[in-house]
Amino acid sequence: MVFIGGFPKAFAEDRFEYRLKLREIAMNQVVELRTPARRRQEARLLMRKAWGEVSLTERVGLAQQALACDPSCIDALAILIAQAQLPAHLDPIESLTHAVAEEERALRNSGLADEYAGSFWTHQRTRVFLRALSVLVRLYLKAERWPLARQTCEQIISLDRRDTKGHRYTLATLLIREGDYSAFHALDKHFKQENSVIFLFNRALVGYVESGRGSASYALAKRALVFNPLVVRYLEHGTDAAMPQQAAMSPELLAWLYAKENRVLWERTPGAMRWLSNVLAEMRNR
Repeated sequence: MVFIGGFPKAFAEDRFEYRLKLREIAMNQVVELRTPARRRQEARLLMRKAWGEVSLTERVGLAQQALACDPSCIDALAILIAQAQLPAHLDPIESLTHAVAEEERALRNSGLADEYAGSFWTHQRTRVFLRALSVLVRLYLKAERWPLARQTCEQIISLDRRDTKGHRYTLATLLIREGDYSAFHALDKHFKQENSVIFLFNRALVGYVESGRGSASYALAKRALVFNPLVVRYLEHGTDAAMPQQAAMSPELLAWLYAKENRVLWERTPGAMRWLSNVLAEMRNR
């Protein structure tokens, strides 16, 4: 008979397994005994460490640990959803929507929502909330849930009036998709009619819808085309080809990106694309 530590081998192995089981049960009890507030705090600390990691793999690993501590940790959910690492049993939209609602209540109760109203990006915890809303926008867009995407973009801009992450561009497209041109004009006015490809060309499109081929819409189209005439090519021929390998924010890349997100708006507006092409032809013939 083989002995281990003075005991028969079979008994010793069973005793060892029994001790491991007791230890596992004890550890689980310790986890369960922690208060929800303590577990939320531990999750936040893990996520603070995660954002300090350069390695995406380590960041995802810390996010998974944080989610185990607090299933409603919005920062962990946002990272795992963005990296397609969310546990299979969780629905991304349902999980994040629930977590966002809980965090929104917590921010109101703590006074942070009032203290940083309109400037959420300037505080670490409120910035986490904005990042989660950004992921939620992407989920809604992917699911073609346009009203919810619009509502969430509007919420982000109300919380961060400077719109640090540029959700006004997505919102501009959604407003035109819904035919809410008055809301588009209000958004355009709020951001002082900025000279970006998205606003210049969407302004021209709305001008065409509202006043046809008149001088006002012609002036809007001309201004947009002076800024970036390459947009017409991608609106006419589509963006099936690979994204141009240009330097960041080059005219060609901006034209491709605009057409990819907004071509459907021009296609749905009878005569708009031909009108824009004719304006460009007239400009070149002068």
